[in-house]
Amino acid sequence: MAYSPDRSSNGYGMAIAGAVAGFLAARVLPPLIAQAGGRLARSDPFDRLAQDHRAILDLIDRLEDAESAANRGILLLRLKRRLTVHALAEEDIVYPLLRQEVGEEQAVKRLYAEHGDIKVHLYVIETLVSGGEASEWRARVEALRDLVAEHAVQEEEVEFPRLRRLLRQDELTVMAGRMQREKALVL
Repeated sequence: MAYSPDRSSNGYGMAIAGAVAGFLAARVLPPLIAQAGGRLARSDPFDRLAQDHRAILDLIDRLEDAESAANRGILLLRLKRRLTVHALAEEDIVYPLLRQEVGEEQAVKRLYAEHGDIKVHLYVIETLVSGGEASEWRARVEALRDLVAEHAVQEEEVEFPRLRRLLRQDELTVMAGRMQREKALVL
């Protein structure tokens, strides 16, 4: 008679293998992603954030032009993920540096508050995307675009140049690497 493994022991083995794979992916994958982005880490971190701003504004434009509720839903999810990754890098790395190096307490508070306003706009848009009138959600998307655009201009024309002038190239490189690791944590 041929050997046939007991199904219950095979199930436990599969569960253990899955748990180990999940643990390894959670611990190993983010550093590998960050390491793979090592070339990006050598670039100017503020240029990377400005590129994020352009990509976010493009997603907002595409969301505003989307005709179907399904397409709006997909674009909104992409926008939320992109904003989350971007905000995490700014809130955990850039804004504390701005406070520490420049001493701009009020500017930093304003930037954090703007991120909060953006999240509120996203929430309202999400409630309108599937069931709201097109004119209402489009107006909200327009308001979000204006808020994000003003926020981006403030950062790119005022706050980022302040930090860029104060930080040495090696500090910018370290900062870029830290930002890449932060972004890799949001899978």
